[in-house]
Amino acid sequence: MGKAFACFSIALHNFKKWAVNPRLYILLLMEILYLHSRLSPVGELCTRTGYKVTPYLLPFLLDEGSAVMMLFLGVVLLFCDAPFIEDEQPYIMLRSGRRIWFIGQMLYIVMASVLYFIVLYFISVLVLLPHIEWSAEWGKLLSTFSQTSAAGQNGISIPFARVITARFDPIPAVLRCVVNGSLVATVLGMLMFFVNLNISRTAGGICGTALVLWNMVTYKTWYWFVNISPVSWVNLSRVDYDGSSIYPSLTYILLALLALFAVLSVTSWVTLRRRNIDVLKSV
Repeated sequence: MGKAFACFSIALHNFKKWAVNPRLYILLLMEILYLHSRLSPVGELCTRTGYKVTPYLLPFLLDEGSAVMMLFLGVVLLFCDAPFIEDEQPYIMLRSGRRIWFIGQMLYIVMASVLYFIVLYFISVLVLLPHIEWSAEWGKLLSTFSQTSAAGQNGISIPFARVITARFDPIPAVLRCVVNGSLVATVLGMLMFFVNLNISRTAGGICGTALVLWNMVTYKTWYWFVNISPVSWVNLSRVDYDGSSIYPSLTYILLALLALFAVLSVTSWVTLRRRNIDVLKSV
């Protein structure tokens, strides 16, 4: 119990540093401005027509390549300071031991990933708050968008894939996006942790950005590349639900993400055990 509390305390210590880190405020502002720019046409349509929209636009946003790119570049910015060895961290490591410290850092990456996607969901709701209709159904507007070309005709660039409204109820769809997004963000964070630990922060940022941009390649080339593009796995319309497409199955996605997390965790731990720890400048 004491070790678990120590791990949690180390993770919590990283969260406490958010309050004085300008990078986190920049990240929050970027995501607010981006989501507002993408969702404001929906609000304008609601104003003109008097219709309300249900708070379930996140699954549709994550169905579009440029939106996925922007939101996951935010993940790169969030974890660009991995492995978080700044200021007093070496002393915390000395007191707790490397293993406890490392588990605490992994816990922080997991918790920060979940929090990031929860915040994204609430931002997507808040920017449309005057026009929100609370319902457990997709609602008239989103259903119409997914079945017709009405969204494009009204200047809304979000793709409203019919497969999402046909296969999912809205709340499970949002939850799946948050879970999948959190898992992918965790893997991305661990990748940057590993690369930064072995090479440099610049290399980690480059690798993280490359993985995010690889998702865009899958839209422009062979769709099979989705199978080796973890960032693409947040897209609910690019999953094989019945064995009839070239997209990865949900089982494949979950097992692959868990395997990637395990490999990156083990290799990062092996590196951390063997190397000397230097204090890094805060980012």
